[in-house]
Amino acid sequence: MKRSLAFMLVMVMLLCMLPSVAFAVSNNTESIGDYLKIEYKKPTLSSTSRRDVNVEVYVNYNKVATETIKEVAAWASNFKIKDIKSGLYYGNAANNHDCINATYDGTTLGFNLFDPDKNPATIKIYLFTFRDGVNVDFTRYLNNVFGYWDKACSTLRISYTLDGQDYSYDYTKWDQTHTTYVPFATDIYVTPEIKKGYEFRLWLSGDSWGDGANVLYSIKNGQLIEETPEIDLGWLGKFEDRVRQGSFATTQNMAFKIGSGYNRIEIALFMKTGSDNPEYEHKLIYEANGGTGAPGTETSGKTTN
Repeated sequence: MKRSLAFMLVMVMLLCMLPSVAFAVSNNTESIGDYLKIEYKKPTLSSTSRRDVNVEVYVNYNKVATETIKEVAAWASNFKIKDIKSGLYYGNAANNHDCINATYDGTTLGFNLFDPDKNPATIKIYLFTFRDGVNVDFTRYLNNVFGYWDKACSTLRISYTLDGQDYSYDYTKWDQTHTTYVPFATDIYVTPEIKKGYEFRLWLSGDSWGDGANVLYSIKNGQLIEETPEIDLGWLGKFEDRVRQGSFATTQNMAFKIGSGYNRIEIALFMKTGSDNPEYEHKLIYEANGGTGAPGTETSGKTTN
């Protein structure tokens, strides 16, 4: 009996010691360029789960630093960002939370990433030279139908100037979880790469614009023009009620400015199938003998959309 009790006491002591043995770690800090520091725990026992982590740092969506950190203990919240460089901000960009379940308390950014099937893991850290901005969700319509129309346009070129510095990058992720984060009160220029066989029609925002602070601009002769709804946009159908001063742009290359009042906005790119596209649907109207004729009897013909 005494031997059994002693054995049980020894087993309890060993079980109590297991967490500290199995999860023995060392604290580490790694600098990523001069942009930030990462605090993490490194396992000291071979039995502890671990991951290599590729860290990519972006400033206004331009990659500025890359570093691989070896053998990070693969636990939740064991990867924290601290000491962000002065003049750079983590911001409220939706992309900062892209598949990483990041939490930020204003001083420390904690990640809960480590998918066991990903080794190495990759963490993209987006920093900005402005403290406050707005998330912009671009969407696409082809022949007035919403969709992920990569075949018509898969890339937008975004550019702007802030504090005398030019920034530009490509917008290529169109799903609803991705946006682009841009500064308030700044002219943001957008150039779509529309592919052969498709044509631009209109830019349109569904948000309550037209207040002078939040504006879409057409670009004509190098000038930013705030359009008024005096042109015929009947082809928009159910979307026509969104048209108001400042809510649309009629040129393929456009600009916009968000004054205030929004955390997230949507801007839609409307396109149509071009006449040089095999998918183009058209009909022939024949003028034969002074009236509408049938094929084979026409004296002249014309094609209409």
